[in-house]
Amino acid sequence: MTKPSKFLQVLLYTLAGTLLLIMLSTVQKIFLGGSSLAFNPHSYVVPCIFGGFSGMLFGIWQVRLKLASTRYRLVADFASDCVYLKDAGGPFRYISPASLALLGYDPEEILDNPGLITALIHSEDIPLWQEQMREAETGRKASTRILRIQSRDGHPRWIQHTCRPLRESRYRFSVRGSLSDITERHHMESELRDSESRYLDLLENANDLIQSTAPD
Repeated sequence: MTKPSKFLQVLLYTLAGTLLLIMLSTVQKIFLGGSSLAFNPHSYVVPCIFGGFSGMLFGIWQVRLKLASTRYRLVADFASDCVYLKDAGGPFRYISPASLALLGYDPEEILDNPGLITALIHSEDIPLWQEQMREAETGRKASTRILRIQSRDGHPRWIQHTCRPLRESRYRFSVRGSLSDITERHHMESELRDSESRYLDLLENANDLIQSTAPD
């Protein structure tokens, strides 16, 4: 959004606020004092100032909100993690393009089929996913879980799912989350654990061998 367009948007909200207060003030004056009061220009000074100022503040807030949304989308669109925004108990509102690399589905496919991600999760891990969503949707807490999924190409993947509640009003929450591919890290950690286990077994066997061959 360019500077002229931001200025124009604030100006339009300012004019709209002014006109709205003038209209409401006119209706009020007709009921209270008749047409003579309603068409007195001096009686509209305060409504014009207050309405214009309120409209200007609302316009500035709208511009800042759109800028923040644009920055969020730019960060999410170029992130390697799949980032999403979801209504509590409802559909996804946003899915970042990284879903294609991670899951094999582009954002539009997931937005059109809200149950698609759940269907890709390993059956044994679905309760973990559902528990996370319930905790976030009710505003209780943020959490991180390790889940298994099967992408569109049939390859199993290990993902780290982090989600947190996002309060939008007193009684309404949305869910902001991310899916990170940790398959390679999981395999490396598994190999490290196996290597440590083999090393400990080797030490234990060596100690047994030493004790069995030691002279009495």
